[in-house]
Amino acid sequence: MSTNKTENYQLHIWSPGDIFSREEINANFSALDSAAAQVVVGSFVGDGSLERFIDLGFTPRAVLITAENGATFYSQSQYGGLAVTGMNAVYQSRQTIVLKEGGFQIMYFANGSSMCSVNSNGQKRMYLAVR
Repeated sequence: MSTNKTENYQLHIWSPGDIFSREEINANFSALDSAAAQVVVGSFVGDGSLERFIDLGFTPRAVLITAENGATFYSQSQYGGLAVTGMNAVYQSRQTIVLKEGGFQIMYFANGSSMCSVNSNGQKRMYLAVR
């Protein structure tokens, strides 16, 4: 049995007199596998609805959305942005990208000459999601 564990992931650490345990080795591998970040990239075409859920099949820790050319903002219009756990993307005091269980929610709205066009009808958007 291991004498110590690491601080962050609680991985087993063996001292010279410890006996190795297959269960502890497997537990180390499982902990490392679940701790590793996974990145998923994809795209969608906006449908113009005010709110839309994009299903990823997992709850993301971060989502970055851009227009097809990589832009997130141009001339008073937000095309995308970055949302992370605990902090949604916001434009003019309104949430525009919200992390949700199983995926993320995107918005579309106009406010005078300014516009959140993350979900503009017919416009392709690309995303990068971190699990």
